[in-house]
Amino acid sequence: MRGDGREKAAAEAGAARAKQLWQPAHYCYGCTSVFCPGGTPWQGVLTPEAFKKLVWTEADYADQLLPGDQAKDAELPSGVLREL
Repeated sequence: MRGDGREKAAAEAGAARAKQLWQPAHYCYGCTSVFCPGGTPWQGVLTPEAFKKLVWTEADYADQLLPGDQAKDAELPSGVLREL
């Protein structure tokens, strides 16, 4: 139970940061990529796994990605994120 409380607190603390990345994002079914029109808050396209890793990392809860989750091993392109 104690671990559940810490995970919940971490998720709540990063929710605003995650929302800054999640809200403007769009998924393209044709190319199976995630992007932000206009290049804000990041430029280029990401795989869904890299996008999940980006959101979870920037919200400070990437350590909660489970073993076997493809996002855990996804590579983020250098410089993918501008200063928020």
